[in-house]
Order: sequence, then C-alpha cells, then structure tokens
Amino acid sequence: MKTTIFIIVFMTITYFSISETSAFDLINDINYHNVRDYGAKGNGVTDDTLAIRKTLDSIKNNGIVFFPAGKYIINGQININGRKGIKFVGINGGSIITTTKAEKDDSRSAFLYFNRSDNCGIYDITFDESAVVNPPTSRAWVADIWAISCENFIVKNCHFIETVSSGITITSGKHCLIDGVTAKGVRGFGYSDIDPVALDGNFISVNGLFANPSGDRGGNIVTNCRIDAYSELTSFHWYDFASNASGGAGIWHDNNCGILTEPLGTDKPDAPNNIVSNNYIAHFGWGGYTENPGGRLGGRQIFDNNIVFECYIGYEIQNTAQNVIISDNYFENLAGDGIYSHSLDNINIADNVFHNIGIHKAANGYVPAVYAIYGISDIKGQSNFKVSGNIILIDKRNNKYGNLLSRPLGIKIRSSAGITGKNIIIQGNIFNLAGSPYDVSTFEGTLLVEGNIRDMIISDNIISNSCGPSVVLTSSPGGNTVDSPERVTISNNHFTNNNIGPGYRAAVVIKNDTRNVTIDGNNVSGNENHLNFLEVRDNADMIYCHRNFFENVKNAYSWMSSGTKFIWDDLIGSNIIIFRNGNTQPDVGMGNEFKTGNTNATSIKNFSNGREGQVINITFGDSNTTIISNQKIRLKGSGKFRGNKYDQISLFYDGSVWMERSRSINH
Repeated sequence: MKTTIFIIVFMTITYFSISETSAFDLINDINYHNVRDYGAKGNGVTDDTLAIRKTLDSIKNNGIVFFPAGKYIINGQININGRKGIKFVGINGGSIITTTKAEKDDSRSAFLYFNRSDNCGIYDITFDESAVVNPPTSRAWVADIWAISCENFIVKNCHFIETVSSGITITSGKHCLIDGVTAKGVRGFGYSDIDPVALDGNFISVNGLFANPSGDRGGNIVTNCRIDAYSELTSFHWYDFASNASGGAGIWHDNNCGILTEPLGTDKPDAPNNIVSNNYIAHFGWGGYTENPGGRLGGRQIFDNNIVFECYIGYEIQNTAQNVIISDNYFENLAGDGIYSHSLDNINIADNVFHNIGIHKAANGYVPAVYAIYGISDIKGQSNFKVSGNIILIDKRNNKYGNLLSRPLGIKIRSSAGITGKNIIIQGNIFNLAGSPYDVSTFEGTLLVEGNIRDMIISDNIISNSCGPSVVLTSSPGGNTVDSPERVTISNNHFTNNNIGPGYRAAVVIKNDTRNVTIDGNNVSGNENHLNFLEVRDNADMIYCHRNFFENVKNAYSWMSSGTKFIWDDLIGSNIIIFRNGNTQPDVGMGNEFKTGNTNATSIKNFSNGREGQVINITFGDSNTTIISNQKIRLKGSGKFRGNKYDQISLFYDGSVWMERSRSINH
C-alpha cells in the first residue's frame, strides 16, 4: 500500500516598517509639551489628572506629551479620541503613572484611552497599580492602555507593576507594535487580597473583537516583552501549583493570557498577519492564545522564539484559525498542554522545545505536549497539520514541584465523531519521557491518534524512555466504524529504551477499525517488557509491514483482530522470537532468530509461514524441546534433535522442506 499526502501551507505575511524613534528623538519634536508646564507635580501625592488633560488639550494633532522623571497620579481617564500622532513620552524607569485609589471604579476604562487615533504611541513610561487593593468585578476597566481602531499604534519600552485587569488592549488595530514591554504582577478583574479569584487578566490583547467595516485590521507585532503574572504583592498567580503538589487538580483561573490575539471580528475575516515573537511569558493561565470568535476561517499568525514558563497551557489556537506558525519556542514547567489546537487548517508546529509538560496529576488524564482536535462540524477543509523538529523532554521527578502526570503523551491528534482531519505529518521529533515514572497501567502512548484521521505520515521520530507504546492508532471515544484512522504511514522511526506497562505489549498498537496502515523501515531496540513490535486488535485491517528492524523484541507481532488482511515482507533484524509452550508448528515468518521457551515437553514437527531461501537459527532456552525429522524437516543423523539449554541449530528452507545446515552443542 502506498500513501501520498500533499500539504501546501500558504503563509503570506505582510511586513511593515515602523520607525524605531527613541524617546530622546521625540522630545526634540517642535510640538513638544512638558506636563510640568501645565501644572503636573509628579510628586506621588497630587492628583495630576487635570494637568495632563490640560497638556493634551493644547495639542490638536502630532505632538509630544512629555513626562519628566516623577510619579504622576491619574485618578481619572485621559481620552485621546480621534487625534493623530499623539506621543506620550517619559524617562525609562523614571516616569511613573499611578493611582491613589484603593479600588478601580467602573467610571473609566483605562489610564490612557485611544479611539481611532492613528500614529499614536507611549514610550518609556511605567504604570504602577500597587495601590489598588480591590479591583472592580466588571469588565468596565479594560486596560491601563486601550486603543480602539488605531493604525500604527506603538507601545515601546513601557513597564507595568501589579497590573489590575490588563496592561495593553488593542482592539481592531492595524500595523501596531508592542516592543520591549515588561510586567511584574498581573492580578486581573475581581481579584482581592481577601478572595483571590480572578475573572479575567489578559495582559496584552490584540484582537478584532469589534469588526472593522473595511475588514483590513491586522499586521500587529508583539515583541521583546517580558511579562510575569506572579504578584509579589499578593503571592498570586494564575495556576496554583502549590495546591496541585498535594495531589489536587490545582486552581486554574479561566480567561487569562499573557498575550491574546483574536484574528477575526464577529462577522468577517479580520486582523491577519499578527506576530508574537521573542517574548518571555510566565505564570498565566495561557502563555499565548489565538481565537476566532466569529467562527470563520482566518489567521496568518506567527508565534515564535518565545519562552513560556509555569503557565497552565503554553499556547492555544481555537476555532478554525488557519495559516499559523508556532516555531522555535521554549515551553517549561507547564501544568497542562504545551500547545492546544482546535479545528485548524494549515498549521506548522516546528522546532519547539517542551520541557516538563503536564507536571500536575491531571484529573482528565491526557496531557500532551501537542494536542490537536478537529471538531467543528460546519467548517470544512480542516487539514494540513505538521509537527516537525520538536523536542519533548520530561525529567523523572526533576521539576520544580516534583509532580508527575498520570498519562503523559508526546502528541495527541483527535477527531470528534463525524469530523475528518486529514493531511497530517508528524516528522523528525524527539521524545524523551523520563524513563517510566508514571502510572503505566493507564499510559495511552507517546503518540496517540484517535478518530477519523486520514492521510497521515509519522516518520523519522525518535521515541525513548516512555512507559508504553510509541504509537497508538484507535477510534475516537464514542465513535463508530468510520471514526478510526485510515491511510497512515509509520516509517523510519526509532523506538528505543521504552518500558511497556500492563495495558499494552507492543511498540505500535493498531485497533478499533483502523485500516490501510503501512509500517516501514522502523528501528526498535533496547525496549523492556516488549512482547511484540506490533499489536493489532479489534477490527483493524489491511496492515502492511516492510523492512523493520527489531532488537530485544520477543515477538514481531500479535494479531488479535477480526480483520482479514495482514501482509509482511522481508522483516529483518536481530529480534529473538520465543517459541512458546505446546507450539508444534511455530511461526517463523516474521524473523530469523528464535529461542525456545517451553516449560513442558514440546515436539516441533514443522515451521509455518517460511519463505523460500529463508535461514532460521534456533537457540535452546530449555531442555524440553525436541525437533522431529519428517517430510517437512530433514535433520542430519538421527530422526530427532532434543537440545539442552544453550544448544543451537540452523535450518534452510527450499520452499517445501526445512533442511538442517548445522548444529552446535554448547551445554
């Protein structure tokens, strides 16, 4: 059987040029206005809201609002509506905007509010909300900086301390840049010292929540930012690893991300070509999140060269996002999935490192580094999904919290009942899963494929030190006959040093109506407790094996399926297959090296499934086995050979008769 997969990923990214103007260049602008000249004190005591508004009122368009070093109190909202080219500029680390209100009231939405204000920006200003003890429980307060329908909007080298709700929200932005931003402490809506339950807290949001009529939003960049949600003020972060360490499921707060991109509006494709790159993101529910709230195809998103640390999920893509590249990121100590994706098209996950993914004991079991679901029935063409060149490493109890998950997975691909996923490549990844520290009775496989998956290639991967099967192909939970994988090629993989638990006894497990599978050129070595290289169960059918190499595998395959077609061709290797009790015509079709393992007297009268020209070598592992000379077996000398432990015999098959070549008496 031959499987051909065509994957074409169209990734047209529109780049744009934003001037890298420094704060010192900006204050030399001819339309420069110092807030001190308009009455601002910057002493951390006086409310400077009115003075800052007065400064802004002196500028119609294209001017600089400059904050000398100091602490400026804003207890109201500064509105920049419809103006163009307004820049707020401070001294990096010295110019601080803060509030003296212990509670953020719902009468304002942001410190700085921009609406249809193109070519505006904020440079080198610190936003400090340490004084806010009880944030509002509604979403009226959106962010410290909120920009709606703005083009060429820039936030550069700004710093955020103990942020309540969000730091930066850009709604329907086009060609916006967030660069060099830092944050320490993101507490979210609804947080209080008394009841630390946060309702929302996306620190950076770049989205198309309000669809732009022209449908041309997008081209935004978030880069070189360092954002950490952990609050030293309250010891709060978005996933409670401490409670999890005691065996619970942990506290996961919904709706909080380090960086959120929603590529679509509510009614049309919107906000494509967003780039999230070179950021450090820590202690959020999600490191990054891309969602299409309109349920329409859209995207062209890049998430690359980021570090995501101690979050619940590293990066999530939802609702038919398409043309997404996730590459060269480093994910470490995540409580849940590394990448979680749902209903996608043209997705490339490449060259990422996943270190200690799923380090809590998940109540729902599965915690893979990469989890892809195909499951929205009204969207067609969910396809072209590639995972390549990634490293997935889980240390044996060597993470900060000492936790282990119940069902570790490298990659899980699942299709919901009645939905088809197709054209999937899993290639060139390295899996090292810590040498079986898990509950092996529930382990489901390093690479688990469930459901109606068509035209899939699994090739050139290295899977080592897991505690179960390397690859499992099965139907989706609750699925039927058509909801099983079909047309799958498993080729040129290396499965080594894996320890199989009691659930399965093979490196590759195929079951539940899976069919049309080619298994070619794989290398299996150094595995413990492997009874089989391949285990076929239930109604799986049409399995083709060719040129696989085995070492220390007791049997090449186990056929436990009601299916009718299983083909093997020239399987080679140093696998030693054991002849079991009472088998008088053992199968030799799947190898060349054999060993007897009979605890009771057994007479062998023929060998089944031999191939013309085949040579078999038998080592006696007992003193209970006798080979009988007859019309099918011709021995030299006497009519039988009863070997003792360590004796050997070699036979040649001419197509009709097995003929002894040599024997060795070694006992």
